[in-house]
Amino acid sequence: WDTTTGSASVIVAVIDTGVQSAHPDLSGKVVAGYNYAAEPDTTNAADDNGHGTFVAGIIGANSNNSAGMAGVCWLCKIMPVKVLDSTGSASR
Repeated sequence: WDTTTGSASVIVAVIDTGVQSAHPDLSGKVVAGYNYAAEPDTTNAADDNGHGTFVAGIIGANSNNSAGMAGVCWLCKIMPVKVLDSTGSASR
């Protein structure tokens, strides 16, 4: 963090179970994503498992907000790409 805390122009795709965009540590960080676990594909990439949100937090959780943790790229944006269902599995 002495070198960089990221850049708002950087978007990191989290390819997982989705991301809860309303999570306090991710407030203002999540950009529109995709849901390939649904048939047909949709843009609703809400996390119904929790794993993708956890991974997104490690990457880009807000810092100094007295909630949760600080991500390694505080300023980066997160794009959820849901490929796993609520059990963490994929069928296609």
